[in-house]
Amino acid sequence: MKIIFCFYRVIIIIFEEIKMKLYIQNLSIEVTRKCNMKCEHCLRGSSQKKVIDNHYIYKMLHLVDGISVLNITGGEPTLAIDSLTQIKDNILYSNCDVENFYMITNGKSINVDKIAEWTYFMKSCCSDNE
Repeated sequence: MKIIFCFYRVIIIIFEEIKMKLYIQNLSIEVTRKCNMKCEHCLRGSSQKKVIDNHYIYKMLHLVDGISVLNITGGEPTLAIDSLTQIKDNILYSNCDVENFYMITNGKSINVDKIAEWTYFMKSCCSDNE
């Protein structure tokens, strides 16, 4: 894990230095390891109280010009509303083009307001605007 993290930091430094933007084919962001269910088939194991640091979301997304497929995963992503909002805000702020957007959720904690907010987000950032 340390080798991957160090490699990631080197890539970030290089791209910041040359002011180059990335196009990512498939980006999966695990926003949390929290979960509100205990499914026997889950390969993740027991729920953990870990949430991605918003600093990493910013550092990653401010270098990206486009994403073909964006997957938001967890645990249960809807238990990390701050991280979801940070992803949404960074993509909209940087005018990053997202072609396809997926959020893997069990749907247990989704409410109508959040569905409307994420539907608007998907329509505003996805390139097809379907």
